[in-house]
Amino acid sequence: MVLRTGKRGFTLVELLVVMLIIAILASLLLVAVLGAREAARKTTCVNKLHQIGLAVHYVHDQKGVIPPSCRVIRNYRGGIIDMQGWSWLVELLPYLEQEEMWKKLDTTKGKPLVAYGDPDQHAIARSTALPIFRCPSAGGDLYAVGTRDTLVPEALTNYKAMGATHFASLSQTSLDPVVPLYDPTPGRHPDGACFPGSKLSFANFRDGLTQTILAVETIENFYARWPIGWEATLVGLPTDTRYWDYVTFDNSYDRHFWHPWGYNGRIGDESGIWWEFRTYLNHNYDDWWYMPSTTAVFGQRYGPSSHHRGAVNHLFVDDSVHSISTDIDVAVYMFLITREGGDPSPPAELKIGAQE
Repeated sequence: MVLRTGKRGFTLVELLVVMLIIAILASLLLVAVLGAREAARKTTCVNKLHQIGLAVHYVHDQKGVIPPSCRVIRNYRGGIIDMQGWSWLVELLPYLEQEEMWKKLDTTKGKPLVAYGDPDQHAIARSTALPIFRCPSAGGDLYAVGTRDTLVPEALTNYKAMGATHFASLSQTSLDPVVPLYDPTPGRHPDGACFPGSKLSFANFRDGLTQTILAVETIENFYARWPIGWEATLVGLPTDTRYWDYVTFDNSYDRHFWHPWGYNGRIGDESGIWWEFRTYLNHNYDDWWYMPSTTAVFGQRYGPSSHHRGAVNHLFVDDSVHSISTDIDVAVYMFLITREGGDPSPPAELKIGAQE
């Protein structure tokens, strides 16, 4: 006589279904954990930019100007003859809990790089990776490519000053300036918030402190040593005469302002702008044909960029931080870079999204 207990084991199909459900739940949990971690990293990045912006305001309160992105030496005519000075980030050290380091640096007459040997403290500063200047989502090495194996590996920054709309504008502070593609009026360029030799006060921002970008993230790992002034500035738009032009706009508006070629006067409508045109936010950095040239001395590999998905954090002159979509309207981005372009203020929903 055989007794039946009524119990049976799982069939192979049932076991596979259970394992599949567990795998799906585990993958969903992993995605949620990774998402939460990235959200925390992005929040930390925003907070660091806030601290940097607050330090800029402290400098402005004391000196009446925003620190220039690079200290320069001028000739008797006012022309720049030397750009080997300290960066704007060095000027902020006393307000970022780094006063002891700042006191040991010769920021009055000295330079971060010296041809025949460096002062010990200058070399120490260049090799010090300061967490305040690093986005936690950047990852990778803390030191610039090409210096990692040297006696003095040189630390990177992920935050740079927004010097101008494009390189031709920024180059007006260089030893070899290029005529800008728009508004070649002397004194109008560079058209950004912080560039080599700048002496801008808040009163110079006629477009408004809330409408002008001061600094931005970058994933540059070649030319981004935080004490070096000429590596501490970038631009937001490429300079390519085939796809980029500036013309005055006079249609239904009763004022003139400069804008990308093909702009039709409607914010958020890029139908008239050639598809090849792009900001550096959504730049294809694998396409070497369009490799950025974003400083007056070195051709950097990256412009405004980040490892945050679909967005790049930007610090504005009023110390607000906004996460700007990589798909932002080209004209809107140009308008947000210029400090006194007289251009229209974009609607909040098309401008930059929610303030962080």
